[in-house]
Amino acid sequence: MRLFYSTDPKVLTDFCLGELNSYTKEDQMRRAFLIVPERMKADLERRYLEKHDHAGLMMAEVLSFSRLAHRLFSEAGGLAARRISQAGKALLIQEILQSGSKQANTDVNAVIDYEGAYTQVSANMSKAHSDEADKPEAGAGKTDLATFKRFSRFIGRPGFAVQLATVMGDFSRYGISASDLRAASDTAPTAITKDKLYDFSLLWDQYQKSLTAHKLIDPDHDLDRLIALLAKTPTEPRLSFLKDTAVWVLGFGETRAFTTQELSVLKLLNQHCDSLTVTCSLDYPGLDTYEQIENTDLPPAPPLSSDPIYSHGLDTFSQIVKIAGNKLTIQQLAAEEKRIAITTVYAANPREELRFVCGRIREILSEQGLQRRDIGIALADPDAYSDLLTATAQNYDLPVFIDRRTPLTQSSFLRHIDALLEYLLEKPGFNTIMLYLRSGFDLLPRRVIDDFENFCLAKGLISSHDFSRFNPKQQIIDGKISSKEYSLWQQVQEMLAPLDNLGRDIRQKRLGTKKLDLLSRWIQSEYGPFSALTERISFLRENQEMEAALILANSWNHWLRLWDEAQIILESLLLSQADFTRLLRASLSGFSHSSIPVGIDSIRVGDLSQMAVYPVKVLFIVGTKLDNFPPRSSEEGYLRDSERSWLEEHSQKKFPNRKHDLPLAREWQIQKLLESPRLHLYISAPSLNKDEASLVQKQLEDAQAKADEEMREPQEGRGRIETIVLSTPFAPSAAWYGKKTAQMQLNLALSDPVARYNIDASWLIWLEALLLSDRTAEVGLRPDDQPERLVVPANQVRKLVLPRNYMSVSQLQKYNNCPYSYYASYLLRLHERDTWEPSAREQGSLLHAIMELSLSELITQLQTAASSEQKTVITAGWLKSLNEEKIEGLFNDAVAKEGFHHFDSPEARGQMKQRIVRYAGTSLRLTGEQVIQDKLYPSEVEWRFPLPDQDNYALQADDWRVTLRGIIDRVDVGDDGFALIDYKRGSKKISYTDIVYGTNLQLPLYLKIYRHLYPQATPQGFGYFTFKDCRSDNRQGISPVKADFTDLLKDAFYKQKSEESPDTLSAIADYSAARANKTMHYILSGDISARPTVIRAQQSPCSYCLLKTHCLYDGRTDRDNVQTNQKEKDLEQSALDTIMKWQSDREDQ
Repeated sequence: MRLFYSTDPKVLTDFCLGELNSYTKEDQMRRAFLIVPERMKADLERRYLEKHDHAGLMMAEVLSFSRLAHRLFSEAGGLAARRISQAGKALLIQEILQSGSKQANTDVNAVIDYEGAYTQVSANMSKAHSDEADKPEAGAGKTDLATFKRFSRFIGRPGFAVQLATVMGDFSRYGISASDLRAASDTAPTAITKDKLYDFSLLWDQYQKSLTAHKLIDPDHDLDRLIALLAKTPTEPRLSFLKDTAVWVLGFGETRAFTTQELSVLKLLNQHCDSLTVTCSLDYPGLDTYEQIENTDLPPAPPLSSDPIYSHGLDTFSQIVKIAGNKLTIQQLAAEEKRIAITTVYAANPREELRFVCGRIREILSEQGLQRRDIGIALADPDAYSDLLTATAQNYDLPVFIDRRTPLTQSSFLRHIDALLEYLLEKPGFNTIMLYLRSGFDLLPRRVIDDFENFCLAKGLISSHDFSRFNPKQQIIDGKISSKEYSLWQQVQEMLAPLDNLGRDIRQKRLGTKKLDLLSRWIQSEYGPFSALTERISFLRENQEMEAALILANSWNHWLRLWDEAQIILESLLLSQADFTRLLRASLSGFSHSSIPVGIDSIRVGDLSQMAVYPVKVLFIVGTKLDNFPPRSSEEGYLRDSERSWLEEHSQKKFPNRKHDLPLAREWQIQKLLESPRLHLYISAPSLNKDEASLVQKQLEDAQAKADEEMREPQEGRGRIETIVLSTPFAPSAAWYGKKTAQMQLNLALSDPVARYNIDASWLIWLEALLLSDRTAEVGLRPDDQPERLVVPANQVRKLVLPRNYMSVSQLQKYNNCPYSYYASYLLRLHERDTWEPSAREQGSLLHAIMELSLSELITQLQTAASSEQKTVITAGWLKSLNEEKIEGLFNDAVAKEGFHHFDSPEARGQMKQRIVRYAGTSLRLTGEQVIQDKLYPSEVEWRFPLPDQDNYALQADDWRVTLRGIIDRVDVGDDGFALIDYKRGSKKISYTDIVYGTNLQLPLYLKIYRHLYPQATPQGFGYFTFKDCRSDNRQGISPVKADFTDLLKDAFYKQKSEESPDTLSAIADYSAARANKTMHYILSGDISARPTVIRAQQSPCSYCLLKTHCLYDGRTDRDNVQTNQKEKDLEQSALDTIMKWQSDREDQ
């Protein structure tokens, strides 16, 4: 046996491929195997064929361990066994769980007819089956099952069986038996661990027996079968070729060591093959290696230990030393010398980031003579970037291959199957029917589905009982529905009638196979989705959407394979419809689709782990942020790290542990990503805010800054680190190297009156963009196509707004947040269809009402006090009276006052009533503490303006005059003045920046209005009182949050209060009024642009706007991203300076 190690994965790969080539050239009849991880197989085959000019792989084969097992089974027998799929495995586990949880109810008081139909029978009936030949034997296909202690609770949870299957795969790979689990359970330190390990031992034992009973083979056991086969090699003539076969092992020891199964296979291959060569990623062996083996090829012992990032390589090294003993040759391979240029990039958003990447790739391909396969893209956030990258690359005419494993549960076909199962479970109600109609296939025209949904809501058709008793014929006779609505009902019912018949038939069956046959026949019938599925696959292929077509085709193939396996597993199994549904859903969650690398010249795209070892000359790492690069920790899974450690310690068998393995694998992965490209590395972030950039990106930039400061060269192996910030709107960049993007960006740049750029400074990119976009495309002459420049005739706006004599402050704020949102909400009156649910708005209204009722009592009591000291005593007494019974009474009074009686229903009472009461109690107690502390006592609650028969404050813009109206939640008055307080359910703070931009004018305008009505009153502040209790937020730890009332009061009020001087407060109020007046002029101008106002990072109004699907604003530029790098404190000071300067200029006039 030989063992080679290096810190450079490419060197190890080239070494193995080179030796493999030389070995087969010396004697073309000699066989050779290169064993690699499954994810590397296709790529290494292609590299071997390309680099060494081979026409095929006959005698030299690239295999994974599982494919090696398949290869040797094909020689010596073993392929005839029926292997269970991952979905079938989940189905079998779910069946065991359900059977185990129902062991106490084994007597079936029913008749099963010859077709598996179910009818009730009397208890004294002597024969429970009408056809004895069809009667399933008791316990057929399974043995007696014990009851699970914890698994039974999660039987209906989606994906639970798949989670268990994953853990059981680890048991197979690392040789953990049911007896190991049972022994570890007996001495487990906690009850939870004891129960889990017991349940796993029980499940593992029953699973093995079920496989045997159904004559199935788990693919996770293939290596165990291979080990048994290799052990018989001396007596198996069909494996005699192994003695002349050379084996190389590559790609292990990077993010994990060998499993117990793999190590056993290597030990036997070492005994029976001509030679065995193993490689691993390692800087140098550990010191203990020198004590185990004497070898002249081993380099001198190093003075220091191995770098921790190579811990898995060191474990692999030790494993090989143990199985080889002294018959081992060890050699180090030097890493390839290279000098990598590094560029860090900051973009406004993911779209701009990927445009830059694709544009730079086009530039590299045209200027540096590289091939597309020399370039790779590593996705730090594959879920968010995969589809966006595919679309962007198409715009730039760049072929990309994304190596990803996609769950099929969200494919339209499997969504339809899931909705179908829900529909058949019982008589459907509104939600189930709509789920089926919108499940992914256009069963009816979408307009018909929308009209039917509106019809059901209008008629109150919600439950299955509502649909059963609804009589459309009588309704049309009584004139309660129109003929059009009757036709709509008939159209939908005609489509659902065959499905209702299927539901009735399938619920009568008890044999699982009978239910499955009915379902399968339906799917392929004229009413089922099969014909629509084939048409959609053909349509996708015609439109070059090959990946989507493959996913749909794979969904169907997986379904057929599951049907075949389920026929075996469900044979003679009696199931209710609910159990049948749970079984199929458990198996559907195990479906996944793997991409297949193609041998064409494409840009390779993968996640960080895939691209860490993929050989490229230029690598782009995109989507990096503080929370994903280094990658975030994955979830522990159902078997926790502490439980895995206990099992490993007790069984004395190596077992994977996320807590131990993941940090080391992550560090190795980052290191290899930084070292893997031969020429250039790009790391980009989808934000202009450098505080949100990844830790790796910051460290690289800091290292370059330090090197510049010390006037020295960068780290060995790296070139100078360059930083690109794509912050200037419409500025020419590499993103312009694509026709569509160049045309769009030129149009925006040349038509935007704000943009002023020196074309000569970037003339090369401008010229390239002009050539790509074609001057005849009316570049710069299409401003009307921009949603950011929408205008309606001013006279039309005047007809709408001039008759309105009153306006709320929220309307002005809405316009300043986004003109289009104001236009759609207040002028067009667009809104979502009304459907009741216990909304946050209603919860806030109830909290307001409770506060008003209680504080009204306090105000009445305070009117009897003459001095501040007496008011303090009264407030303290009121505070003591706020017990739980008192607040419960206030809640009931508030429900009656607001008319929200549904909050006192049994369903809502448990969910929301107690939470509202708790928050109200905390808020009232904090209010009492605040009143006593500030010496400002409640004078008014729910103070409404305008006041009748008073000179109310009005705004004037040309001939449009409006009186502002609204409600001030609380007015506190003391000896020194007054303060205005507004209640907020969520977080809210006073921001002078928001006032300057006009997006938060509420309290300053309230102050202006109050001072206009009471000019002698002195303002002492205004602020937001938030219904927030940090003690209820336990997301940052496992212990209860502790805080005294001082801290709670600070969070709830003082952090959200403005306590400037009376003159400054008056200036802020006057500025807000002027800003509101300016907004009215904008409204009259007809400007309804879809132009969001963004001041801070990740606070675009688009993120929560209901109109974003039809306003046409698509974020093509970085207008909806922050354009300032100022800190919040500096922003606030600058805004306050702006307000005070405005006040000073006005006084000078």
